[in-house]
Order: sequence, then structure tokens, then C-alpha cells
Amino acid sequence: MRLHKQNNFCVSSIFSTIIGICLVAAIHCGAQPAVPAPPAAPTTPAVTLPLPVPAAVPATSPLATLKWDSTLKEASPKVGQATADFVFTATNDTEESVVIDHVQTSCGCTVAKLPSQPYVLMPHTNVDINVTVNLAGKQGTFFKTIFVYSTNNAFRTDLNLKIAMPEDPGMMRGRNAQIAMADHQAVFRGKCADCHVTPTVGLVGEPLFHKACGICHEALPRDSKVTDLHNFTHVDEANYWKFMIMNGKPNSMMPGFSQANGGPLSQEQIDSLTEYCLANFKAPVIKIPVPSIIAPPPPKPL
Repeated sequence: MRLHKQNNFCVSSIFSTIIGICLVAAIHCGAQPAVPAPPAAPTTPAVTLPLPVPAAVPATSPLATLKWDSTLKEASPKVGQATADFVFTATNDTEESVVIDHVQTSCGCTVAKLPSQPYVLMPHTNVDINVTVNLAGKQGTFFKTIFVYSTNNAFRTDLNLKIAMPEDPGMMRGRNAQIAMADHQAVFRGKCADCHVTPTVGLVGEPLFHKACGICHEALPRDSKVTDLHNFTHVDEANYWKFMIMNGKPNSMMPGFSQANGGPLSQEQIDSLTEYCLANFKAPVIKIPVPSIIAPPPPKPL
């Protein structure tokens, strides 16, 4: 019995040893050489961007809450007008009062007035700013500005003026005379036609004379280079007047009115002017003084 147990023990030990050797051999034979892991990719450190700072919201100008009837006003004064007058109206439609500290102008010839300075414009009320521009010495088109300040001068609104002065009649007449001397037919072209062509349409006789001829010959004052038809030496013949009306006068401002010369008048109109001028502008009678005969003094006695 004891021998049988020893034999079993020996067989188990041998069998266990063989299995262990086989396992070691299998592990040894199947093992692969270790493959090194690839190096880790370099990492870029994270960049922290600063958060954008919101732009400061500008404070709203109290003047921006006002409603203006206009911020640009225009005027075309008449000849001889001394001043140009304007009124700007501001309305406060809000529930808050707006303080207008003062108004200022771009130059001394312009005066702007508030009822008082400063002026408190209450909610749902309006105020007028009266502006006067002195026109002395002004020419052409010019601009002026009124500056309106509020809240301790922190805010400003600009009100603008555009003024177109009329052309001085004397300067205009002188310029037109220079143009006519260079080309006397120029009076029938461009803007000149508004005065020298359009008014003559359909007229004859005396009405035609006043529109076509009187505009220069009867002007007050009449240009010194324009003939005084009431006092000049000429031939009292129809052909003389007809020739002058049709063809003009060389080296003068007198244009030729016939359509053949670029003028506006038909032959019928020219004939009617000829009759009118012949009847109304007679050549002055030239009186030749007759020398008086003076008797010689009596001889002195010897």
C-alpha cells in the first residue's frame, strides 16, 4: 500500500516536471522581441488669447434727442438787400429737459440768438434760434455755420447756411458788353437769348422795338458804347435803318437781327422796325452858323 502511494507520487512529480518544461519551452519559442514605442509627438503649448474688451459706448448727445426743422437752410437775396434772416426750430419730444448752453457762429457777420443763454428746453416744447447774416461786401455763393452747444460744452450740433448773392447789375452789364464787343451776335446765344430772343417772338412795330432794341438803346443807365437813338447823326432813309437792323454795325456791339445773320427776326419784323425807327428817330438838323459882316471902322482923319 505504501509502495503504491510512493509510485503514484513519483509519477505525478515526473508528469508535473514535464508539463513545466513544455510550458517554458513554449513561452521561450513564441516570445517576440519587444518593439520600442514611437516617440510621442511634441505638444504645442496652448495659447490663451485675451478676451476682446467691448468698445465703450459713447454717451448720447442731449442735442441728438432734439428734432430740428432743418440743419441746412438756403437763401437767394435780392439786389440791395442788407441782411439774410433765418429761423432754426428745435423740438424736444423726450421726457427729459435739454440744456442748450450757448450758440456760436463761424464769423462776426453772422449773429445767432436764443431767448436766453443757457436755455432749458422743457419736454415736448420747442425753441427758435434766430440768425441774421450781414450781406455787405458779399459776392457769389457762400456758407456760414452756427454751432449749438449743450451740457457744459460737451456736445455740439452744426446748423448750416447757404447764401447765393445776386450778380451786381453793373458788373453783369460790363461783362456782357465785353462779350458783345468781341462777338456782337453772341447776344442771341446761350443765356443771353432769354433777354434778346425769347421776348421778341411774334412782335412787330413799337412793342418789338422795346423788346429787341430798347433793352440796350433805352436802358437806364445806357452803356456809353450804345448809340443814343434820339441824338445821333444819320441818314433819314429807310434803307439806312433796314441795313443796320439786318446786318448790325461793324466794330460795335450792334448785332445783325436778320435770321440770315443768326438773329431772331423775320423780314416782316425787320420791315416793321424800319418803319418805326424812320418815324420816331429823325436826324438832328445841323445849323451852320452864318458869319456876321462887320463894317470896317471909319478911316482916321489925317
